[in-house]
Amino acid sequence: MTRISKVTNVRETRLWLALSARSGEDGQLLAPNVAALCTEAVDRIKAMYTYAPQYTLHDDQYLLRTTELMGRILGDQVEQLNVIELSLLILAAFFHDQGMVLSADEFASLAEDADYQLFKNNWLLEHPNYGETSAQLGKVELATDRKSQFAQHLAELDAALLTDFIRVTHGHRIANFILASYGQDKRIEVHKTNLSPFLAKLCESHTLNGDALRPTKGFRYDEQIGTYAVNMPFLAVVLRLADILDFDRDRTPEALLKSIHFTSPISLHEWEKHRSVEGWHISHDLIRFTVKCKHPAYEAATRKYMDWIDNELSTAIQVCRMQRWPRLLGQKVSCFK
Repeated sequence: MTRISKVTNVRETRLWLALSARSGEDGQLLAPNVAALCTEAVDRIKAMYTYAPQYTLHDDQYLLRTTELMGRILGDQVEQLNVIELSLLILAAFFHDQGMVLSADEFASLAEDADYQLFKNNWLLEHPNYGETSAQLGKVELATDRKSQFAQHLAELDAALLTDFIRVTHGHRIANFILASYGQDKRIEVHKTNLSPFLAKLCESHTLNGDALRPTKGFRYDEQIGTYAVNMPFLAVVLRLADILDFDRDRTPEALLKSIHFTSPISLHEWEKHRSVEGWHISHDLIRFTVKCKHPAYEAATRKYMDWIDNELSTAIQVCRMQRWPRLLGQKVSCFK
């Protein structure tokens, strides 16, 4: 299958090239700073697999594909974006999933985290084998090799629990990280306004319901940053579409798949549905994925994913109808073999 992108650095992406080509001091200052921040994001995302080894591949190529998909979604409309909007989109592509990385302090404090404990209690109710495995491990008469097997299985279940918790909470976590880490960073300051609150909101938006992308919820079509009007709902739907349309085998390489023992059914279905994709087409008139599934469960997961794409397209259409932008993409057609 043709790869979405063969770029190896953010400076080769369509959005960054558009940013660096803009005349004026703001664009010329932002372009190298945005590239430097993207490098930092690539370095940081590498720590993700310490805590979420079963998640689909989130590496530098994933971040670059997300950026390039934004360019594909926008088409000629890239030229209508101002330097702030271009910068926020590029940074959002590289930072939106950074919440999948836990800091050492966050990991150490999980035992006292009320949200984690509530999530864990609910998760354990859905995974009764955790209690059974713990009970077996506690039996004194159990042979050493059997104890070792149960201990390993329990460790795998603990890893699956943490992976699932990170998956559902990473949006809020990345917003906090961006504000704490870049709130005073001069590299993303334009007309004495730091862009981190806007970037934090944009990154968190990809985990929110589509109804949240409204002016009444803080997503304004004409957010004023210096002399620039920034369309936050539009940027949010571009990020959401790019994120969900990164759906192919590149995120689930065979070598990595074989090294993982899946204990989370969600993770297993995520990997297998990505590996079922044999071809894709993305244009303004059509979105189509050609899929060949090896199991009915993977086909069901893939069809559910296609429905999610449809929902995101509906959200994008509604957002675009409410302001100056035309529609982003056309009809989605699923194609199964």
